[in-house]
Amino acid sequence: MIHNHTHKDCPEQGYFHKGQSGNCPTAGANSRRLLIAASLTGSFMLVEVAGGMISGSLALIADAGHMLTDFLALIAAYIGVNLRSKKAASYIALGSGVSLLAVAAWVFKEAYERIGHPHEVLGGPMLIVAVLGLLVNIIVFKILIGGDRENLNMRAAILHVATDMLGSVAAILAAVIILFTGYYLADPILSTVVGGLIIISALPLIKGSVKALKDAPAHKSSS
Repeated sequence: MIHNHTHKDCPEQGYFHKGQSGNCPTAGANSRRLLIAASLTGSFMLVEVAGGMISGSLALIADAGHMLTDFLALIAAYIGVNLRSKKAASYIALGSGVSLLAVAAWVFKEAYERIGHPHEVLGGPMLIVAVLGLLVNIIVFKILIGGDRENLNMRAAILHVATDMLGSVAAILAAVIILFTGYYLADPILSTVVGGLIIISALPLIKGSVKALKDAPAHKSSS
């Protein structure tokens, strides 16, 4: 049986979930999904850092930096879905969007420096880590997509992971190019593509968060 009603104790309204108990039918399920996703993301982030250092790949290091923001976004979303203030939850989502822009700026800076001073990248280790990263991102995405997508913070977390999947694909492509052609500039060039995708994904999130903050009531409603 599907329940479709509003709970005043929930941080967001309009939940549509099966068989949930308690005052807020989705908060518990969202919290579990977010914690599992954060654990997977945080663990593999360390693998990507090591892989990037061993292979010399900017794409992997950039993806690890994106995974760090994913991890922080997932933790922020976990806090957000447990808050009763929609305004506070919107601030957390806004912070996630801004963090994406910071990651993009760092990627552009590093890519510019590497294009001017290219160096050897080990395509084999890079490819292995990038493929594993894509698999982890797909698993995390599937975990999150089954949650409450009406919640702004859940949407922020899903967006972070979705853009990170594109980062993994770019790293895989760069590794394949390097393996077959020895063209090391593929690594920083494709890293800039990832940076652009991050910006394109972050802007709607920031816009939605700002709109939610503007629409939020000036006073805190009584429960």
